[in-house]
Amino acid sequence: MKFELPKIFQSKKPKVQNEPVSIKEIINGKEVYRPIMTCLIDSSKKVTEQEIEIIKTRGFNVNWKYSNRELEMYQLKNSGERTYVISRIDSEDKYSEAFVNCVGLVAVGENIITGKQISFMSHQNPISILGVNYREFEKDLADSLKELKMNSKEGSIDLILFGGNNYIIPMISKDIQSEENRVDYTMVIKRLGDIIEKNLGIDPLVITGPHIIGAISFNDGSARDTNVYFDNNQRRLFLLRPFISSGANEPYRASKLDEMVSKYELF
Repeated sequence: MKFELPKIFQSKKPKVQNEPVSIKEIINGKEVYRPIMTCLIDSSKKVTEQEIEIIKTRGFNVNWKYSNRELEMYQLKNSGERTYVISRIDSEDKYSEAFVNCVGLVAVGENIITGKQISFMSHQNPISILGVNYREFEKDLADSLKELKMNSKEGSIDLILFGGNNYIIPMISKDIQSEENRVDYTMVIKRLGDIIEKNLGIDPLVITGPHIIGAISFNDGSARDTNVYFDNNQRRLFLLRPFISSGANEPYRASKLDEMVSKYELF
């Protein structure tokens, strides 16, 4: 059965890099900002978009695998190697790759003084969100959200979530209060949604559902993961992942997680 791109993506495919698009318009005398435009690309087809190569050349790599020395050098918020990374808030393009179990987010606003777009990106291990590093992660993410809000024009902020896997990940730490001592996708999305709602008053859009159980790689060895590339100035996100099923590729609001789970029977 041939998979068709959801309408939300069909209607919002970003334009080419040298063809800027408007990020806001005046409605009833008020500036209204458009949300982050997302282009969902089937990574199994091994198609490389020109815009992605430009972002990788000039942008900052929010790399979850950085060493402690690199984390310090690039001024990334973290709780040690391979826990989580949260980038600085600035006007650079950003990208991050190899989201398998990890969940990420990108948030953008318009600077209240310069009028430039400013953003940050994160890449976090689900165990860090729910386990021994949770309090530190919550504080670091909340601080970044507050900083973005403080420096952005009212109504200009948008934020989306991506990544994650729907199979149960055994917990190494017993810090989390769970009968089976486990981490799963629903717990991660709910926790992130709560932090974002508390600090920004936004019900974040989860741009796709999780990777499907056991779907770690194709027969040719290529990973079934998510890679993201963010064009800061144009508020455009290119998201590469395989089209596993229509349900797993549908966007939803974090507050509607339970409806998504029930609708597509992904768990």
